[in-house]
Amino acid sequence: MRTLGLDHTDIRLITTSLTSDYDMPSLVKLGIHCVTCQKVAIKIVNREKLSESVLMK
Repeated sequence: MRTLGLDHTDIRLITTSLTSDYDMPSLVKLGIHCVTCQKVAIKIVNREKLSESVLMK
């Protein structure tokens, strides 16, 4: 799987099942790009679970 440089407008082209409730600082889900059919990794970060020093970086 390769990294794709997606901006916020491209995220609507990704299909995946997202979990709305998670207790970890981040969650990685597998998605499929609807146009190119490429597998993509989506990292979802829960900002409430991160320390303030990490948020300042």
